[in-house]
Amino acid sequence: MSSPEGAVPRLRPDDPAILALVKEWSARPPAEVAAFADSLERAPARPEPGPGAPGPDARSLALDEVRALAALSGAVRPGDLVRDEPDPARRSRLLGALAAECDRAVVDGRMTWTMRSIPRGQVLARLRDGPAGLSAALSRAAGVATDAAGEVLRRLVPGVVGGLGGALDSPLPHPAARVPDDVVAGASSADVAQALLWVSDLGDVREGIAWATCRAHVESIRDSYVGLLAHGLVGREAQRREVEDFLLAPPAAGWPSVPVLTLSGIGGAGKSTLLAGVCTPRLDALLAGVPAPAVVVIDLDRVAFRPHAEVELGYEVTRQLELAWPELAQGLAEARAAETQARIERRELASGASPDAERSVRSYSAFEGRVHPLVTGSVHAFEPVVLVLDTFEEWQRARPFSGPRTSWNDPEPVMADWLFRLRDGMGLSGLRVIVSGRARFATLPGREVQLGELGQDAAAELLRRLGVADDDAPRLAALVGGNPLSLHVAARFVGRLAASDRDAFLSSDGIDAALDEELRRAVLYDRFLEHIGDERVQQLAHPGLALRRVTPQLVRDVLAEPCGFTDIGEEEADRLVDRLADEVWLVRRAEDGSLHHQPEVRRAMLALMSGDPDMRDRVRAIHERAARWYNPVPDLMEEATPEVVEAFYHRMMLATGDPPVFEGEWESAHGRVLAERNHHARLARELGESVSEMAPQVEAQLRLLRGDRLTPEHAQLLPAHLWSGYVATQGAALLEVGEADDAVDLFRTREWGPDPSVPEWLPQAYSDSAQWAAYVAEVSGHPTTSRESRETSTDPFGRYDVLCRFLSDEVDARAALLAMPSAGGPEVEQAVLGTFVAALARAAEGLALDGLEPLHAPPPTAKSLTTRYLYPVDQLRQYVVHRLTGAPLASWEAGTMVVRDVAGLYVPDPDIMLAFAAVLGDAERDLLEISADLRSLGDRARRARPGNARGPRTHDVLGERATDVTTRLRGELRLTDGPLSPAALLALRGDNPELRPAVRHELVAAAPDDTWLKHLGELATSLLPVPPLDLRPDAMPLMSEPTARTAVVTLVEYVDRSRVTREFLHAAREAHPRPTELDRIAGAFDRWDDAHVALLAEVGRRSRA
Repeated sequence: MSSPEGAVPRLRPDDPAILALVKEWSARPPAEVAAFADSLERAPARPEPGPGAPGPDARSLALDEVRALAALSGAVRPGDLVRDEPDPARRSRLLGALAAECDRAVVDGRMTWTMRSIPRGQVLARLRDGPAGLSAALSRAAGVATDAAGEVLRRLVPGVVGGLGGALDSPLPHPAARVPDDVVAGASSADVAQALLWVSDLGDVREGIAWATCRAHVESIRDSYVGLLAHGLVGREAQRREVEDFLLAPPAAGWPSVPVLTLSGIGGAGKSTLLAGVCTPRLDALLAGVPAPAVVVIDLDRVAFRPHAEVELGYEVTRQLELAWPELAQGLAEARAAETQARIERRELASGASPDAERSVRSYSAFEGRVHPLVTGSVHAFEPVVLVLDTFEEWQRARPFSGPRTSWNDPEPVMADWLFRLRDGMGLSGLRVIVSGRARFATLPGREVQLGELGQDAAAELLRRLGVADDDAPRLAALVGGNPLSLHVAARFVGRLAASDRDAFLSSDGIDAALDEELRRAVLYDRFLEHIGDERVQQLAHPGLALRRVTPQLVRDVLAEPCGFTDIGEEEADRLVDRLADEVWLVRRAEDGSLHHQPEVRRAMLALMSGDPDMRDRVRAIHERAARWYNPVPDLMEEATPEVVEAFYHRMMLATGDPPVFEGEWESAHGRVLAERNHHARLARELGESVSEMAPQVEAQLRLLRGDRLTPEHAQLLPAHLWSGYVATQGAALLEVGEADDAVDLFRTREWGPDPSVPEWLPQAYSDSAQWAAYVAEVSGHPTTSRESRETSTDPFGRYDVLCRFLSDEVDARAALLAMPSAGGPEVEQAVLGTFVAALARAAEGLALDGLEPLHAPPPTAKSLTTRYLYPVDQLRQYVVHRLTGAPLASWEAGTMVVRDVAGLYVPDPDIMLAFAAVLGDAERDLLEISADLRSLGDRARRARPGNARGPRTHDVLGERATDVTTRLRGELRLTDGPLSPAALLALRGDNPELRPAVRHELVAAAPDDTWLKHLGELATSLLPVPPLDLRPDAMPLMSEPTARTAVVTLVEYVDRSRVTREFLHAAREAHPRPTELDRIAGAFDRWDDAHVALLAEVGRRSRA
């Protein structure tokens, strides 16, 4: 029903239209609200209000109540302060009157007001003087929503008014905030500090403010680290261990220098994330009140932290030390306040004051003098203090004065000086420093941990944690690389793609143009170039990064035109180079005065810059100009001078790899082909890791030429003829140093191609890595070498090929050994090994050996079989073949076989050495003495107590004693051709040199813990007839120690030479927590040993027939 004409409409407070109007009006600017309220006051008088309308006194009381609500709150929505007032007009007037006393901010899209400190203090003082009014105001405020600081304020005010302020000067129940638990109630230290500031006029809360402010500062550092760790610390486990080891290492004797660890890497490499992983647990402990070493984190990106303002750094150190050393907090704060006052009086803080080395030293020395007695007179004098200096490149570039870098004008020596004074002058004797930046701290060298790109697996894992699908992550990582920042950018980019576009993008061969542009912007421009303040220096650096070194003359002759400098004189070139030198994260000055780009930084930036279509032509022009400038007429016989190396670098940067940088066959050793190969290899070695900046095909070929170990990705890029030559040489080198797994992986890196032959070292690599079945399945049947190669090979007769077949589980492969072809032909040595293996295979299957004689008769061109052998035990195998086939031997003299290598057949077992007397008739007396000596030696070794340094060691037993035995036996053994007793067969068994590498491989691969070698030493000692001291458990190293590898080699050889390998492997298997991990090697050795036992039994039977 409509209102009568002229009547004032009645407004309902719950009318939605009115509520919406009040909400919108509350968000209007305060000046507009106040102006509108004034206009209402000046409006023509309305009819007299009714009896219930409030008068002027009531309006004043209402404003006081609103002020009290604001003073007892933190940030509030203005409408909540007047929500009990039903009249919209009066609401507007109240808010208009309050607006000038409040600061405004938008939180979560809504306007909030926070009362300023002066009016708040006045209101709180008035409430303090009327306790009843305070109680009522707090009761009303409880219904008004506010932020955490406001909630702490409401819980704090009653205590301060009631005398709590004095109590805040001493520790209170809450150990982390010095404010009672019921007041803090889970609020952050920043909120507590803010609330304490608001009530500071009501009581003495200075120490509480200082304590809460200190905690708030450390919490902000911790919270920033927590954000960095949102996706975990991926792929940096090894680097984290290095940093932890540095922090936990015992002090060096005397500590002549401040211990420094530099954490370096290009922008976006994850340095701060690694620091977060190291520092967060320590900061959490300190914040929880748990005793822990002090941690001080300083981000040098702040303007206040600059060279010759070290006193500000000292202030920051002491602020953070207050958290770890709370009993010193008041003294440290007073020292800062006193020094600040003194600086004001000295006018060091006056407007316009410039940096000054003398003032800086004086101020800091004075501050040191105030702090030193506090620290050295406390229990913390010798406690460790970890100082983290982050964003160190900002300090390195800051030259406080104009002019050249000198000791006073070079930031690095200034920092080094400050660190020593921090330790010695301030008394922080346990100081350790972590410096994190894009360039190393050259002035104060120490340990360095470099963060490169993440590996493929780690990069894919990070992408998964960033929300990329499991199957997509490896493909995206392969496209983008391993820089963590690039991976974050790529994850965001892929996340914005539609499903169909994402699949198309991930299946492409290269990076999408849009992602390429986004990476350039995020990494190259935002992270790198924005750090260069001088625009002309930035213009020089981009594209001047194409050069590895920069001089004023290179700027004028090579860079000027491509960089857009139309007219640049000598003076301007000098100035640009000098200013570029300030960017120490990008360049370093060499001894000759030239600037060298930091390789890791330059490499990342160069890759992004080279992918920019707008820069390609300019970059190419720089390379062409530089190659001509350094060395206009290259020569294959030229020396590797710096100029020649730089010219070669720029020529290779222009190459594509097709045609190859090196023409001709790899094996060629003649003429220009050899000269070109040697020339390129020599210069490629001088380039170091700069080859990674070149086209992938060029990089792969240069790495091949200089002998690097190639990655699978590089291997795929090589021309076939270069690849096969590389595999032949590199694989043999890997095998020579015991890296059989790597040699096999090298062979598997890429398809072998149409050539059916494989490297001659391949069977041994598979055998040494205990991959016998894999060899048979993958490459068996291919010839291993050409005939010409076999004639010069150290193992030309397929020894490891047949070994892999024999030990594999493939029935067909083992059956093939039973029908080996005739040994006829010119390669007479093969007849010995072939016959022996064929006999071994037949004995293993329980087959008769009669067919060996006609099948393996010596060729008619050979009068006898040669004595060539690869291992000493081959001498015994030749003798077994002779006893099986009747074949004459070259070492056969007067009815006996002469064995020349006696030391190689020496066995540290008294029973076996005595058994040799059965086939060495004329040496029986000598062997009896040798056996008695060994028995006595074994008894003494077993009686020796742990730690006894006097006793036999492996090198004594297999070295000096073996030599002594050779001397006693007059340098040779004469094996008779008579009947063979069981004792003789025991002597003829020999050791197993072909299987020792596989035994070592499997024992190491199966190691269940770090003490595995000690367990193996204990097992060996219990089995060995003569247990040497260096194989005892107390003498064996941990698996993690550097000597573990040589210890394994020594252990396995000695066990095998002692003829107890079978028993040792079974004992190790039984002692292992997962016995099946040793099944393969134990089973293979059993098969090998059983075959030998069966074969020798047959040889003995025949000899006695």
